[in-house]
Formats: sequence, structure tokens, C-alpha cells
Amino acid sequence: MAARRALFINPPTGNYIRDDRCQVPVENSTSVLRAPIDLAYMAAMVEQIGWEARIVDYPAEGLAWKDFELDLQIFDPDLLAVSTTTPPFRGT
Repeated sequence: MAARRALFINPPTGNYIRDDRCQVPVENSTSVLRAPIDLAYMAAMVEQIGWEARIVDYPAEGLAWKDFELDLQIFDPDLLAVSTTTPPFRGT
């Protein structure tokens, strides 16, 4: 029986600093993108039970939605985990 597969991603939605509860655009900022440690923790957990895991940070790698679609077709994961945050907004 083939190992089950899990794909952990930051979706291709732009370059943001993802920080727990919110995200901030990288443009006009002195900060840089952070490594997706949360995805690495989850990938390590499924690898411990024998799954094959892959992590893709689409914005950091300059990849688009078409790349994500291709990865889904080729890797064919049994589990897809998407890291999301709430974008900041200005109140009125």
C-alpha cells in the first residue's frame, strides 16, 4: 500500500508577513517573509505516522494558482492543509 500524502501550503495570495492572527504586506516594510514553521510542525507530525508530506510556500517561491493546481494534480494529496490569516483592515 502506498504511503498517504499530505500537502501543506501558504496559498499564492501575495507576499505577506504571516503573524499568528493577521498578515501585513511585505511591500514598504523592512521585514521579510518568515519560514512557515506551523506547516513544518504539521508535516513532521504526519511523517511520524508514515505519511509523505510536502510543504509549499507559494508566495515565497513566486508561484501562482496555476502552479498550485498542477501540484494538486501531480502530488495528488490525501490531505490538504492551507495556512490562512486574517488581513488587516482600516476601520471607518
